Amino acid sequence: ASPDVSITTRLKAGMSRATLLVSFTESPEFVGSTDAMVTVTTIYSGMLERQPDASGLAFWTDRLDQGGSVGPLIAGFFGSAEYQERIAGLPTGAQE
Repeated sequence: ASPDVSITTRLKAGMSRATLLVSFTESPEFVGSTDAMVTVTTIYSGMLERQPDASGLAFWTDRLDQGGSVGPLIAGFFGSAEYQERIAGLPTGAQE
């Protein structure tokens, strides 16, 4: 099956988008081929639909370079007012 089918199947089975995103960004393939700055920029772009501000990019890149997980970054974005405002008009299933 293609990766898109697997992702769709997981979401339909009840996996949250947050869990899916964390599992993807913490996979050995992603971690081994992506530097921290690219990871942080990708998460900002995907979740907030914007480029990171300089201080946010520096903070989260440093955290990842020190061996931190992307989980706290993703969790923080999911709980942020900016993200909640962005997804407010989406269907309920698409918000998770």
